[in-house]
Amino acid sequence: GIILGKYNRARELNINFEIDRASHIPHEVVIPDNELVCIVGNLIENAFEALRGSDQPLKEVYVKIFPRRRFLTITVKDNGPGIPVTIKKQIFQRGFTTKEGKNKGIGLSLVKQCIDNLRGTIRFHSDRHTIFLVKIPLKSEGESIGKDQSVNRRG
Repeated sequence: GIILGKYNRARELNINFEIDRASHIPHEVVIPDNELVCIVGNLIENAFEALRGSDQPLKEVYVKIFPRRRFLTITVKDNGPGIPVTIKKQIFQRGFTTKEGKNKGIGLSLVKQCIDNLRGTIRFHSDRHTIFLVKIPLKSEGESIGKDQSVNRRG
């Protein structure tokens, strides 16, 4: 649902929004919907915001969500102006923003918090394109993320 809503928003903003056809989340994967919506929604919205202020003639956002080995991988890429080197270490800090207006500087800190809650990682690279790569450990129903909690008993 979130992706469909973002697709419609991209059309309004004249952004070419591509969702990789291989994108999927297996049914047996258990990741809370609210965490996934927070991560994907905020990363896409930030890409849209970066392009809104860009003079780029062809504005593009690409998204791919797929399982790879033991992780759910989320990739969000845009061809906006990029993230300046001078602020790369601050972008996940709550309240930090380069944007004007109210309620700014919250999205990426929430994304980082959700990823940390899921024991995942987030990395980004920004030059000609800005690419965010999120990896969340996969778990199936009944399985817990993290260290094995079982006790090894020898008789």
